[in-house]
Amino acid sequence: MANAKKKRLGALERLVRFLEAEESPVAVGKPIALDDERLAPLLEVAKSKDPRVHAFLETLVRREQSFCLTDFEAYPDQLLRGKRGEPWNADAKIVGPRDICLARNGAGDIYVWNADTGAVRFLIHDEGWKKRAQHANVDDFLEETLSGCVESLDADELDDSDEAYLARLRIALEIGGEDGLDEDARERLVELRLLKA
Repeated sequence: MANAKKKRLGALERLVRFLEAEESPVAVGKPIALDDERLAPLLEVAKSKDPRVHAFLETLVRREQSFCLTDFEAYPDQLLRGKRGEPWNADAKIVGPRDICLARNGAGDIYVWNADTGAVRFLIHDEGWKKRAQHANVDDFLEETLSGCVESLDADELDDSDEAYLARLRIALEIGGEDGLDEDARERLVELRLLKA
């Protein structure tokens, strides 16, 4: 029964449950209070359009939590990207009033959710914020992005992994799948009991 319920949960719900259950939240960036006036409109628009996105935002901020794995970074301060009067978004044409920056990659390119369409755009900062990809919804975005994180794993890098990293990797495998793993990484993950042989 528990496995059937887990399968019915979308990728975003699974990530929020992970962030809620994580015993040692990892703070990244500057902390933001839930009552921060810059955050209030984001929470409001998310709550009105997709309660799952609202739960994600609220969990990151309330728990001062982050989820960083290989080339994927989600943390509270990132949510305000494009909302702080940055020169690149002075006219709000890149990140608009109904957009929320959910995450970024290691290069600073951003994943932006639109409340009206539910789609997530991947914008490249050093190409004038050109849209490189678009995901139909937050679940597709997480599945594809975390699948890319899994694909980029290097077996040698797993040797010094702490429990917190392995926990993040476990949820990434659950959401993104294991199809893109190379054989060395797959063998190492079996040794670490993150995958079955």
